[in-house]
This record gives sequence, C-alpha cells and structure tokens, in this order.
Amino acid sequence: MGELCQKEEITAQRQREATEPRGTLLKTLDYLNRPLYASAGFANAIVQGKTMEKAFESALLGLRGKERVFYSEVLKSAGIKNKYIRAIGGFTLDVALDPVTYMTFFTGAGAKLGMTTLNKSGKTLLNRTLRRQLPRLTKLNIAGGMSKEIAEKVARETVEEAALRMALKSPEKYVAKSAVRIFGKEIPIVSDVWREVGKKGAPVIEKLHQKGPVRWVGEALIGDDYIKKHAKNLTSLQKNLAILYHQQFKSRTLLGGELAFQKALEMARKVPNTKNRELIANSIEQAIKKKVPLRTLLPKHLAKQADDVERFIIKEITQPEAQRGLLSKDLLTTFRKGHIPHYYKQRMAGFLSKDLPHPIMAKNKAGKMRIFETMKDAVDAGWQPIEDYAISIGIRNAYSKRLIAVDDYVQRMLSLTGKPINKKSVIWKQMMKTNRVPKGMGIYVPRGGARFYPLYNSTKSKKIQINVAKSMRKLEEKEGKKFFMGGALLEDLRLTPLKKAFKVSDDIPVYLLPKEIADTMNAISPYMTREKNMNELLKFSDDVMRIWKTSVTSWWPGFHSRNAMSNIWLSWLGGLNNPKQYMLSAKLQWYDYMTSKGKDVADFTVSLGGKKYRASKLVKMGKETGVLNKGWYGAEIGDDLEKRIMMRTGVRPKLTGKERGRQLARSIFLEKPRAAGTAVENNARFALFIDQLDKGFDVTSAAQHTKKFLFDYGELTKFEKNTMKRIFPFYTWIRKNIPLEIEQLFKQPGKFAIVGKTKAEIESLSERPNEKYLPEWMKEQELFVRLPYESPDKPFYMNFDFAFQDLARLNFVGKPLDTLQEWYSFLRPDVKALTEIVTNYNIFLGRNIVDPDLPQGVKFREMVKEELLSNMRITGYWKKFNKDDIPVIHKMLDFLLGLKPYPYNQSQQKYYYYQRKRREEDALRRYQERKKKK
Repeated sequence: MGELCQKEEITAQRQREATEPRGTLLKTLDYLNRPLYASAGFANAIVQGKTMEKAFESALLGLRGKERVFYSEVLKSAGIKNKYIRAIGGFTLDVALDPVTYMTFFTGAGAKLGMTTLNKSGKTLLNRTLRRQLPRLTKLNIAGGMSKEIAEKVARETVEEAALRMALKSPEKYVAKSAVRIFGKEIPIVSDVWREVGKKGAPVIEKLHQKGPVRWVGEALIGDDYIKKHAKNLTSLQKNLAILYHQQFKSRTLLGGELAFQKALEMARKVPNTKNRELIANSIEQAIKKKVPLRTLLPKHLAKQADDVERFIIKEITQPEAQRGLLSKDLLTTFRKGHIPHYYKQRMAGFLSKDLPHPIMAKNKAGKMRIFETMKDAVDAGWQPIEDYAISIGIRNAYSKRLIAVDDYVQRMLSLTGKPINKKSVIWKQMMKTNRVPKGMGIYVPRGGARFYPLYNSTKSKKIQINVAKSMRKLEEKEGKKFFMGGALLEDLRLTPLKKAFKVSDDIPVYLLPKEIADTMNAISPYMTREKNMNELLKFSDDVMRIWKTSVTSWWPGFHSRNAMSNIWLSWLGGLNNPKQYMLSAKLQWYDYMTSKGKDVADFTVSLGGKKYRASKLVKMGKETGVLNKGWYGAEIGDDLEKRIMMRTGVRPKLTGKERGRQLARSIFLEKPRAAGTAVENNARFALFIDQLDKGFDVTSAAQHTKKFLFDYGELTKFEKNTMKRIFPFYTWIRKNIPLEIEQLFKQPGKFAIVGKTKAEIESLSERPNEKYLPEWMKEQELFVRLPYESPDKPFYMNFDFAFQDLARLNFVGKPLDTLQEWYSFLRPDVKALTEIVTNYNIFLGRNIVDPDLPQGVKFREMVKEELLSNMRITGYWKKFNKDDIPVIHKMLDFLLGLKPYPYNQSQQKYYYYQRKRREEDALRRYQERKKKK
C-alpha cells in the first residue's frame, strides 16, 4: 500500500513538473492568478465536503502555486456534467471571484499636461476653463490675423498652460497620485507605503538619471521629455512647462500640415485644370514684375481665383512670417506681393525640415521629378518646372505653419528658461576669457532663422549690415560642414567664426540656459540647424527595407487579421469596452473614403459625451490630432505630407510603356496593400478616440490617450530613427509595445489575469495529455492554447499572437541562448544573411544552412538562395501549402487569420525529446573526456 501511494505521489510530482508554467509570460500569468487558485481551492474543498482546515490548506496551496484550481473544477465537483456549461460558468466565476480583477494601480484618468496627470478635479478644472475661455481667446486670435483652426489651437494652448500652473499650485487638489485601488477605492495602507517608498527612493533615482550610461539611454531612447524632466536648475513648474511646450509644438505642426493639405485640395477643386493653375501662378509673378493689374493677364473666368490665391498668400503666409521677422529681406521682396514659389520633389520625403524655402520642382519627359536650386539649373538640365500653385502653395504653406510653430516654441522656451547675455557684461567677458560657462549651464545661439538676424531692419549702418551678412554666410558654411551643434563649452560652438559676427553686430542674441535645455535646443531645434543630406547608400537601403517590410506584412491577409486582434487588445487596455465604437469608426472611415473620391455623401450627426458632432468634423479632428494615418502603415511605410499634396492635387504625368507598368505594379503591390493596412489601423485608433470623447474627454486628451495605446510611429528620437530602425526593421513596435505591456501589467493586472483564466477554461474542455514532450519553444516563448482535440491521440494547440505575447520575448527565466536567438531574429534580414552566409549557420534554427562538405562554389550559391528564400514570407506559405500532412483548414487559418495551429503528435515528439536528450548527454560526456585528458 505504501509503495502504491509512493508511486502515485511520484506520478503526481512528474505531472506537476510537466505542467509547471515556463517562460516569463506564462509564469507571470500564473502568479497573477494565484489569488484565484486560493479562492477556487477553498470553494472546491467545501463543495467536496472537506473540513474547514482542509479548505484553508487548499487555499494556501493555491497561493503557493502548488495547486491550480479554477471554478470549472468547482462546478464539476458540484455535479455539473456538461463541460461547456462548466467552462462558461467557471470563467464567469473566475473573473467575478478573483480580487485581482478589481485591483488597479494608476496615476489618474485625467488629462496629462507636461509630465503631470490631472485627477478628476483637475480634469474638471481644465474642461471648465476651456468652456469659459476658449471662445473668447479664439476670437482674439482671429482678430489678430490667425485662421480659425490655428486660433483655436493657440487658445487651447493658453488654457492648458493656465490649468497646469493652477494644478501645480494646489497639487493635493488637482494632481493624481499613485495609488493601489480595489473596487475603485484606494487602499490607504498600501498606497501610503508606496508613496513613502517613492519619496525616499526619488533622490537615489534622480542621481542615477544624471549618470552617464543611464542618461545616455534616456536621451537616446526617450529623448526631449527625458532631458527636460531631469534638467538641473529648473523648478517642477518649469520642467512641466518645457515638456508641455514641446507637446504643443508637435501638435500644432501636425495641425498646420493637415490644414495645408486641406487648403491644397480646396484650391485644386476650385480650379481642377492643372494648366489653368499654372497659368494663374505665372500670371501673378508676371503682374509683379511688369507692375500691371493681375486681371489684365488672365481670362475673365480665372481672374477671381487668381485674386483669391494672391490674397491667401499674403494673409496666410507672408504677413504672419513678416510680423515675426521670419522673412529675410530677399524673401520679403519677392514673396510679399504674392510670388508663387516653384517646387520640385526630393525623393518624396523630408522637404519640410530642409532650409530651402524656394526650390524648383521639375519633371522630365518621362514624368520623373527632380530638385533644382535655381530655375537656370532646371532649364540647363532640360527639365520642365512645375508651377501648379495648388502644390507649390500647399507645400510652402505647410512649411510656413511649421516655421511659425517652431518660432513660437523657441520663444516660449527662451522666455521660460533663458537668460539673454549682454556682450558687455562681466559674465560674458569671463566666459570669453576662460572659455567656460557657469556650472550646470549652457550657451544657446539661435541660428538659421531670419528672426534672430533681423538685418533688413537693423539699426546698424548698411556697411555694417553687409559685413554681418558676410560673416553669417561664413558661419552657415561652417555649420554645414562641421556639425555646428553647441554645448556647454564655447569651444563646442566653434567660437572663431562667431567672433567675427559678434564684433560687427549686437543683433545676434546669446542665451544662458540650464545645460540640458541648451544642449537640446542647440541639437534639435528644427530650423536652427542645417540637416545633412542622407547618404545615397542609406537612401537605397531604406527603400529596400521599406519594400521588404511591405512584402512580409501588407501583402498577407493573416497579418492584417493579427494586427486587428492586437489593436483590439490594446484598445481594451485603453478602456474601450463597447464594440459599437468599432462599427461607428468603420462608418466614419467609409464617409471619409467616399468624400475623398468626390462623392456626395450625407454628413450625418453623431452624439458623443452629450455633444453632437458632424461626421466631417470628427474625421477632421482625427486627422488634425494625428489619430488617423499615424499608425505603422501611416507613419513607417505610408505617404508623407508632400506626396499626399502632390498626388491628390492632380500631378499625374502621362506615362507610357515601362513607366505605366511600374506605376501599375506599385499600385498593386505597394499602395493597395498599404491602404488596407492603414484602414485596419485607423479603425481601432478612431474607435478608441471617439470612445474617449464619448466618456467626456476633450479632443486633445482623447488624442493623447489614443496615441499612447495605439502608437504614434513617428514619435521616436533621432538616435532611434537614424540607427535603431535601420538595425531592427520592426523596432518601433517592439520599442513601444513592450514598455506599454509592462506598465499596464502593473496598472491593470486584472485584464492580464483574464488571459490565464481564458486559457485554463478553454483547455478544461479536453483531457490534458502528457505535455512533457512539447517543444521547448511552445513551453517558453509563446502562448499556445489547447483547443478541444481533433482526436484523442492528437491534441490541437493554437497560437493567437496577441500584442501582450511580446512579453514572452523577455524570457529571463529560460535559457539565455534561446533569448538571444529570439532577439537576433529581429535584425534586418541583410545583416543576418551576411553573418549566416559567412558562418554557414542559421542561428535561429540552430543548424547549418547547407551541407558543409559541398564544393565551395555550390555551397555559396545554395547558402545565398536559402537565406534569400528564408526572409520572404511567400516562401513559408509556399512550403506550408505544399505539405500534404497539414489539413487545408489549418493552412487557411494561418493564411487568412494569422492563427498558428499546431497538432501535437505525442509519440513523434517523445522520439524527438529523447533524441535531443541523448545528443546532450553525448556532448556532455565528450566534453568531460576532453577535460580529463587536459
């Protein structure tokens, strides 16, 4: 009898070991559900008629993870025979009776201003102030010459700043505090302990942030917000305002670009004929040159449109720039009366950050486009300038809106943290003598913008102005060649060329700021530093990677399906519980699509949060706030603003022969799949956005919340854009998703615990096989769910590949080599291929690529072929569809829905298991024998 009990105990122990969760993700889910194990274990013991002592023992075993009991098992003990009722009822009880379901840890659900999150009272303060002050401030801004949209945006910025100042004056009343809550109520003891720990740990953490490695990581991977948050010599209010100003600058730039795009479309619709638009553009310039009325150079039916264009240039571009001193003397002379800039396209990217306000956009006979600095250069090369005002003014208008937004941002930052230095002051003379600045401070010298070098209205004599202009040209040459960035030491500012300018003019300002802010302003101010032209090889490499990423993503229905499922999960984390919002989002998307095609569609009304919105207004808000078209497809492989303006306003050169074929291929293989991917992403993003509006959040807060959970893929630091994205093609997703999942795992553990409950109750529908022989990667690196089996001897597993499964990549409890192999797979394919061809070893699969004994020429050819095919998704699908032992339904699940089915053949896997064990034992034995010989 004793032996029998011992055997049963050994068998039970082996079964526990076989079913023990492995890998970071599965272990995390297991720990989250331990309170449930205790609750269900206690209930199960009571139902089985055990004593109260035994019930408490079962609860303790559940907390320790020794017994994993769910409520489906409790219902089974209660006599419910139908397994489906047990699974559904058990899941309901699992969620309802688990205390983790009701536990949250968060900093508030209000609007975030700077790095401060407002609580419910703070949110009320912000919304109340917006209601009272926004209309009045908007009217004042419109009276000052702003467009309605920009006027409202600037007014909102003013209210946000005022609300932030008020909140930080009374943080105990308006600012959210970190707290642990259950059933929506704060747990005083736990929360107080957490706050006390946070207070004591803050100084230590702050010192770490100032250290070299930690600071480098923060600046490289978090960027401006990190730098400003940890800057010395700034008060908490100043840090918050600095971050708020930067957030507002990005928001206003996005709005300005969208407004410019809409204006370009409006201009193109009013005058649909491209030749007429070119005629108007040239007539405006000729009228200025010849000093004749514009109407005398145009047919009567175009005169009114020409007047409208001229007025728009003066009101929306020339006057705002001139008022701020952003038009230099030359530009003011040629542009103030309505000069139409000629534009060309430079590889469809990056123009708005370049320092060329008047380039020449030109095309050749084949319809290709190219950039020239002057009209003469274009004519000499045999290219025809494009003078379509809808395009040229659209791009110039976007450039202008960005320039003004940057100028406002710089002025606010200088007012907040900067101290102007008089060149006759003691501190200036001391710095010139020692070549150093005060400790913790840095020098900022604005450059590249006419506002800071107002030579055309200087009080200096004309001779001095000419000398200053020459000095500035030399300085700009230095900047273009030697990465003029600035820093703590004046030596870093390349003092020699600056001295020449300082000697002849006091118009050039110098500011003393906290070092971190000075470094940031010198390095990233968008129109103060001259960007370098990208290396042609890098351009080619980026183009190849963009095409490859499209080929492995947007061509395949399964990718879009998985993308949609992950977006649903992320939206749920963001608080979207109402599925009707997805339907409303789709309806609004369809409205936007039809109107973009020029169709007459009813502008229906939507009620959200007690307010009524027109569909057109909601779509416009989505675009202006960056909610729409800023997902992975929209930002990473989508079209930029300039291309959108060009393609939507009629620049479609006549194509013949090969060019027409290329355009058709591009449409089929790139543009159509990309549009499908963008539509999938926009559906979830728009749904979460309108859900936030429906819950009473203002537009800005709703957009910020949406872009937190459904990421803004353009929101990366320069280091990430220029380095990390080129090394890891899908870097942005991993970079944004894993930190979010970890954050929400702590803030909303109940939602993650539901994953484990769902898995367990689904698996309760079938008998558990001996999972000892499951492949290691299934046990540690993925979340496979066992579905009701196809046959008793062949259990069926499914991998749904939700966004939270990226946590499995942080496999700290597995084998380090397996984790390295997992992350190695994210390298760009050409880098992986090069290293693997050199070594003839596939690191991810852990085996030779080809037989090492093949002749060298044959071996190299076969390795290249294998590497090329292995990095193409079509190869994987081709192999799978040609395997007769895989059922058709499994193939279609993978291809159409992105679901990975895995039938488990226990006898086959058992053979593989013991083969692997034998190889490991043989390898260990040989190693020990060699060690003895030494």
